[in-house]
Amino acid sequence: MKINEDSIKNVLTAMTNSIGKENVELYKKLIEGSGFKKITDVEEFFYALVYPHKNFLKGLIDYEISKNDSVKFIYLNNNFVENNFVKIIQDVEGSACSADKSRTIVKRLCNWFINGERIEWDYSGEYTFHLPKKVFTTHDEIIEFYKGLENLYYGNYKSYLEALKKTLANAERITAKEAAIKQYQDNCKHDKGVVTNTVGSGSKCAICGKVLF
Repeated sequence: MKINEDSIKNVLTAMTNSIGKENVELYKKLIEGSGFKKITDVEEFFYALVYPHKNFLKGLIDYEISKNDSVKFIYLNNNFVENNFVKIIQDVEGSACSADKSRTIVKRLCNWFINGERIEWDYSGEYTFHLPKKVFTTHDEIIEFYKGLENLYYGNYKSYLEALKKTLANAERITAKEAAIKQYQDNCKHDKGVVTNTVGSGSKCAICGKVLF
């Protein structure tokens, strides 16, 4: 089946509920009388429309935002990057605020690649709903997983699978520590949550000294 002006118009018209009727009408006006050629396959569509558009956007990012290749990748493939982070956050921590956490990670990734500021979460702040608690908790973990996503996008899946394995293992360790501390806190006669250290090895009751984990 060949893609021509009429078929493109028909498809776009059917999509008015999702992209807005005004956008479809604008597109129709732009291609009317433009000599828009018939596109017969996927590769031709890519090189005729997608490829030059992406090159234009790369030039814009390179000139206006950053010359860093990872920054260009994130800006051009934001949905791919953000969706991969948000899905794992949902699986590990639940759906609540998962989109906020994913967006925060993506913003901090850009800040790292542009300004060199490491990704470190401040859990002592007044608001922490947008910070991941059990997964993607360290700079190195986030960067390794992100680089795995870059490679996966281009078909190189091995580094992504390795990063995913490490990410899930780290999440399991944090979850296990939190569960163990809660168990010991429940068995301690003093107020729950009274510990000398945060989650991790060596946490104990600040009153009786009982080791909670």
